[in-house]
Amino acid sequence: MAVEGESDRWYAERLLTDEFTALLAAQPYGRRGADATLFEVRGGKLCVYTLGEMSSAEALDDFWERADRIATEAARAARLIIQ
Repeated sequence: MAVEGESDRWYAERLLTDEFTALLAAQPYGRRGADATLFEVRGGKLCVYTLGEMSSAEALDDFWERADRIATEAARAARLIIQ
């Protein structure tokens, strides 16, 4: 994880709760991490992606569920900043 500046550090500390870290650790990893669900927050924008291919509708549904959980946690952390 890259943290640039104090505001990013503050956000990261609120985003990386024990529950969220456990969610990330439980993800499929695949060969060389190709199946992992990755994310970046830059300039207030969230991008969730994977390097792997979605070989079935089930794989796409699973990715969508993980992406939704990541987005939910990022939004929760963002609300803490706005308060």
